[in-house]
Amino acid sequence: MQNVYAESIVHENYVSDMIRAYGTDIRFFKLKTPYPDVFKPILDSNALAVHAYGEGYVQEWEDPVRMIAFLKWDNDSIILNAYGVQPDSNMTMWLDQTDFAIALAKKLS
Repeated sequence: MQNVYAESIVHENYVSDMIRAYGTDIRFFKLKTPYPDVFKPILDSNALAVHAYGEGYVQEWEDPVRMIAFLKWDNDSIILNAYGVQPDSNMTMWLDQTDFAIALAKKLS
């Protein structure tokens, strides 16, 4: 059982090292999500609708947190972008779990 734990530590460290070596510097913005107090009567019915459906008129964001992420673009063509054609593209992003937890520990507490 100790070998499985040791292998998982080695794998986590490998992924972290790859993200730090080949990743890019990003800024992560956390959305402020105010929740209505359900124990008090809500005078504004719009506040409950915003909470239920997630349709806020003005979205507020926390201060950005700097971290390193590895990004992979799929279905992206630089040649087509040069001529103004923008094909559908997807992005896959990997974050280090430990770095993410440390960076957002202040925001979550």
